[in-house]
Amino acid sequence: MLTRISDIIAQTLQYSGVKRVYGLVGGGINALASSLSNTSIRFVQTRNEECAGFAAGADSAMTGRLSVCCGSGNAGSVHFINGIYDAHRNGSSVLLILSDKNQMSGIRIMG
Repeated sequence: MLTRISDIIAQTLQYSGVKRVYGLVGGGINALASSLSNTSIRFVQTRNEECAGFAAGADSAMTGRLSVCCGSGNAGSVHFINGIYDAHRNGSSVLLILSDKNQMSGIRIMG
């Protein structure tokens, strides 16, 4: 049976106590969004990268848990910086996951 990297990431996030992932689907994030559907983690579609960063920071500030934002690593990924910087200033724990084109969906591990 083949295990996708995105499945391992989704399981690790679930074991870490993550409840929501904020971001935009597309490119390699499609695989992660699909893997998250097999866990208890809710994927929250946002309008843009900046919104995802701020939403993840606010989620972490309110719950005290690790929160995640994600998107494809294209030119728009620079917009995550405002939300990530705000989370840093507030002492919130936020993980940013960026994909590089279709790399996340293309790598497989034999298991």
